[in-house]
Amino acid sequence: MFMLEKYNTLLLCKDGLPQGKSSGMTEFGEKTFKRAVWKHCLRWLLFVFLVGLNIAMPGSLIERLIRHVPIQPGPEAVQFLFLLLCDLYMLPSAVFEVNSVTVRDGEVILGCLLWKSKLKKDQIVSFKIPKMLTWALLRTPRCFYLINRADFGNFEELATLIEQRVLN
Repeated sequence: MFMLEKYNTLLLCKDGLPQGKSSGMTEFGEKTFKRAVWKHCLRWLLFVFLVGLNIAMPGSLIERLIRHVPIQPGPEAVQFLFLLLCDLYMLPSAVFEVNSVTVRDGEVILGCLLWKSKLKKDQIVSFKIPKMLTWALLRTPRCFYLINRADFGNFEELATLIEQRVLN
């Protein structure tokens, strides 16, 4: 019991959260912001659903062509137009939306759905917070990242830290 109590006090911050998950400052001068786990799981579900649609719909057409089933071009075109619209509307937010942000002096570490990026100060082209969008846009020469304001409860603090520690 004593060892467990000692173990808990070593790994927990003042607010009772594990140090890696906390948005509090660590001894290395970094601050981590994370989206709720259920929201991250919903993004994975959306991504798997869209990939499944992109495989199943053309696969169904190919299967019907192989079996010499008569195909009507009108409904098939509507189906593929629907698929294209779903992809254009949902895939960018599912893939480029940030799950976690760690801000250090001179760098930002962004964890997306499929990859993690460590960006230095000179790699960031711009950081904009459009008033009409729910996302803040962080651009690099090769990619862009969407930081959802609604997913991070303390978004204003995150934006301020990025502007002060990384961009200045």
